[in-house]
Amino acid sequence: MQQKTTETPLSILAWPHWPDNPYQALLAQSLEQIGVQVEVAPAGSRSLRAAIKKQAPDCIHLHTLYYLFIAPTSFQAWFRALRAIFWLLTLRLRGRTLIWTVHDLQNHNNQNPRVDWFFCFCFARIAHGIILHSERIKQQFRQRFRLSTERKLYVIPHGHYIDCYPNHIQPAEARHRLTLKKDHLTFLFLGLIRPYKGLPELISSFQSLPQDSIQLAIAGKPASGDIGQQISELIKDDRNIHFWPTYIEEDQIQDYMNAADVVVFPYRRVLTSGSIILAMSFGRACIAPQQGGIEDVLDSSGAFLYDPKQAGGLAQAIQTAVMKQDLLTSMGEYNRHKVQRWDWNDIAKQTKLVYQASSRTVQRP
Repeated sequence: MQQKTTETPLSILAWPHWPDNPYQALLAQSLEQIGVQVEVAPAGSRSLRAAIKKQAPDCIHLHTLYYLFIAPTSFQAWFRALRAIFWLLTLRLRGRTLIWTVHDLQNHNNQNPRVDWFFCFCFARIAHGIILHSERIKQQFRQRFRLSTERKLYVIPHGHYIDCYPNHIQPAEARHRLTLKKDHLTFLFLGLIRPYKGLPELISSFQSLPQDSIQLAIAGKPASGDIGQQISELIKDDRNIHFWPTYIEEDQIQDYMNAADVVVFPYRRVLTSGSIILAMSFGRACIAPQQGGIEDVLDSSGAFLYDPKQAGGLAQAIQTAVMKQDLLTSMGEYNRHKVQRWDWNDIAKQTKLVYQASSRTVQRP
């Protein structure tokens, strides 16, 4: 009688751990359900090195590269980048499988951009498998980092956040909790406030509109005291703009999302956005720039897309939403229905195939 053989489960180390973002937890949970063991390591190159030494994973799955070369000066950044590249090459030669999910083409703060580009250029050639969230992003990635091959590039969508957060209160109750005017068309920006997210442009665009029966809610912790002060100064005389400069807890997200008619993403630069997936998961219409992979996620049936290079493009998109406010509910429903297709179970299966295909290309010592 032939004895059955069992497949040895893959062991994955995901880095860096994002405790405030459910993306990794949802992916890990779905991977573990199909036989992939997932561990995480906190941000910092030392944490990554220690975790690899302790756990000896089959695959190392990197979700950002920035922490491998972050430094206060350009010289230090170059030194750390070269050291990290040599170390990653050593890991590859020792038989470790290296996977990279590309969430951004450059770091959010645009710090040491030449080091950033060089490091990503090198790692694009070192990695065994590279995951991108859309076809547009794949083409932009290949062009930016001059990658001629598609062989190790895999397109896997960003999973949805339906049922990830509490979502049971009605819009009227949500506005009451936030002391927002119940009869005003409500636009929302939600999330950590960083310069690249374009809050000053959003405020000036909103203030340029003639209507008085609209309101803007801005909720999120400023990345620095300066940007928080800048926003406070811009809105100090505006009764229709409301600002909550604090971290929004998970159980509070539904208050802001359900109070909003439209969620606005005024990004100066964007590749992929979990915040857009979040808004779609809450069934909200969106306003976003035609950048990165946004048009692979949003379309005109659920969003007002604008050209960020066009003067007044954002203000025009907001104005269009005002003029078509009777369509906003159906647009939000369309977004929620659309985002349901990006199921974490399917994404986990596709990700496991990337691990397996990439591992087969590894030459073990």
